[in-house]
Amino acid sequence: MEENTPRNLGKRFGDISELPDSLKKLIPEINISGLDEQIYDILKNDLEGIGTISEILVFLYKKYQVLDQDRLSITRPIYKLIKKGLIKREEKRKGVYKIS
Repeated sequence: MEENTPRNLGKRFGDISELPDSLKKLIPEINISGLDEQIYDILKNDLEGIGTISEILVFLYKKYQVLDQDRLSITRPIYKLIKKGLIKREEKRKGVYKIS
């Protein structure tokens, strides 16, 4: 990377919660769908911005009738959401994630 190029180039969106969904869908760095979107929605709207994998599994069933997911299959979309900067791990607490 060039010396003058910021390291966080393409990730300087700040708080995106106020953006309309139509705009979010146009930005590939933050565009999510499927299970990723369901997990993000659950953390944001049902778990007050923070939750455990167990809580996410329960709400996936309650809200979306998703039954075929196990703990490992939930961690993959969580990791993708972390990479996109939409959620982060809660420090010093294993298996706890929160909205960035």
